[in-house]
Amino acid sequence: MFDANFYENESFTYLNENINEIVKIKFVNCKFDNSDFQDTEIYACTFENCSFVGCRLNGANIRNSAFLGCNFKFATLFAATFDECKLTGSRFNEADCFCMNIISGDWSYTDLNNVEFGKTQWNNINFEGADLHNCKIEKSVIKDCNFYSANLSGSSFKDSDIRGCCIDGVDVLNVNFKNAKIDIHQAIVMASAFGAKYMP
Repeated sequence: MFDANFYENESFTYLNENINEIVKIKFVNCKFDNSDFQDTEIYACTFENCSFVGCRLNGANIRNSAFLGCNFKFATLFAATFDECKLTGSRFNEADCFCMNIISGDWSYTDLNNVEFGKTQWNNINFEGADLHNCKIEKSVIKDCNFYSANLSGSSFKDSDIRGCCIDGVDVLNVNFKNAKIDIHQAIVMASAFGAKYMP
């Protein structure tokens, strides 16, 4: 399907072919709206300002790839895996991300508001400046992730283990941390939000 290693301003909308893999290709300003990439292997690719509106990516295995400023509105990403990927500035408005698996990577300044992730395990992911308001990330294990200055208002980490995560610059008063496991630094951040001062 993709014979070249670079495409710009191309339209690949409504693709329904069985595409097994996409490897080491760069796409700039391309449209993949309403295309089917279910269970596709995507490796070492770069997508800049590309549109995946309504795209089906269920079960896709995406590794070492970059999606910069891409639009995933209405896309379905059930059980899709992003392994060591960069998603800076991408938007997931009204996308189905339930059981989406994120393994490390840079998700800074992404728009993931109102997404329900379901029970998940995250480790060493950068969400700095990301919009995660009204997200459900419950009963999850979230280790060493960076939420610095992320918008988490209305989000829920209920029954999750978030020890080791950076929540500096977060409006913690508007986040549900009920029964969440936290570390000392996080406790200090939360106490400071209530006007308390930690005294060792």
